[in-house]
Amino acid sequence: MKGELEILLGEMRVGTLTLFEGDRTIFSFGENYINTVRRPILSQAFLNMQGELITEFRPTRTRLHPFFSNLLPEGHLRTYLAERGGVNPVREYMLLQLLGSDLPGAVIVKPDDHLLQETKNKRETKAETISEGPPYRFSLAGVQLKFSAIYESKGGLTIPTRGIGGDWIVKLPSQRFTHVPENEWSMLHLAGESGIPIPENHIVPLDKIKNLPDLGIFSDRNALAVKRFDRKKNGSRIHIEDF
Repeated sequence: MKGELEILLGEMRVGTLTLFEGDRTIFSFGENYINTVRRPILSQAFLNMQGELITEFRPTRTRLHPFFSNLLPEGHLRTYLAERGGVNPVREYMLLQLLGSDLPGAVIVKPDDHLLQETKNKRETKAETISEGPPYRFSLAGVQLKFSAIYESKGGLTIPTRGIGGDWIVKLPSQRFTHVPENEWSMLHLAGESGIPIPENHIVPLDKIKNLPDLGIFSDRNALAVKRFDRKKNGSRIHIEDF
């Protein structure tokens, strides 16, 4: 065994992700979680057709079990967060360890201190080739460039130094297509007008977003800010699963 990540759902310990030689990983539920009758559901993927908990899993190499893999970002955001954190974006165990303190829903990953120190040492030796500043430690699934942010009382948004603790999502304009934030805003309001509940949302100029990293030239000047429905006002988390 090379490392182990503790998986929590809110405050409840659910199980562990174990890293072995050859970049193989396997997930296992903890006995306490298995024996809890009214246990919270981590994912529908861990239940069989009868609704019973599946407790045996095959190991995976480089990529994680699909549930955990789907918690991670894709595309440019994945590459950017991995480079800033000094990890290989292909190695999902290391990426989840880096970003696991602020994941979608109520899943929390407690890092392996030994491997975390190894990553820190590698990051320091590559300081000239990665973005300056501390690594961001949040994850938002999907391909679109987006950041976790805090909405200011005077208007505008601030991206926390490490990206942790935001209760809004800032969806940035595309570097290829025009008016993507405005298009999504229109679709949200069309859904709202048809009776579908939608989260609070605003179009925000990029110059009103503090601590926005330099990610290149965007095609537009506006972003879409959407209030997170998986976070409460007191900071507690609501578990969700994105299918």
